[in-house]
Amino acid sequence: TIAQQFILVNLTPEEITTDIQEGIYQIVLTNNKVVDVSSGSYNNRANIQTWGNDKVQQQKFRITKVEGTDYYEITAIHSAKAMDVENGNCKIGTNIFQYEKNNTSSQQWYFKETGKKDEYNIISVRNGLYVDISGGIASKDGQNVQLYFGNNSDAQKFKLKKISIINEDEYQIQSSLDVNKVFDIDGGSKENALNWSH
Repeated sequence: TIAQQFILVNLTPEEITTDIQEGIYQIVLTNNKVVDVSSGSYNNRANIQTWGNDKVQQQKFRITKVEGTDYYEITAIHSAKAMDVENGNCKIGTNIFQYEKNNTSSQQWYFKETGKKDEYNIISVRNGLYVDISGGIASKDGQNVQLYFGNNSDAQKFKLKKISIINEDEYQIQSSLDVNKVFDIDGGSKENALNWSH
């Protein structure tokens, strides 16, 4: 019966990769969707999901190695909050969201090569479960990112695409406290030593 069936999860996976170059990345699925923070939220517990590549800040993540370890922290660029295992749970289907950095194993991740260039499984240090797309990858936006036992499916394979923190273009600088407030030069003047306002 199912009551007598068990999944064994290796908390220290073999063949992990320890040479990921620190930097800014998009985390890309095999169908070219990317990992995304829902609605570009700055809030704790904002959901991690998949979305079409809009090249926006909530789809960019800083990957840094935790000093003295073989694992990494993954931090959303727009919010400076870390990818986190919800409530530190150890069960199949546990959600992943962003949360302020707290240096716990819930925010630490192993990378394991899949055999394809720059493609990895991402494994939670907290519980040994794999980052996974709920229901398998599909064409729709907004699929949930969760934890699941490793099964070698495309839903658990991610490419790391190194990118710049901002694209080469023109930008409007807005306040994170009020998106209706932006930097402004008084009267559009080109004179030196003018103060910026908002």
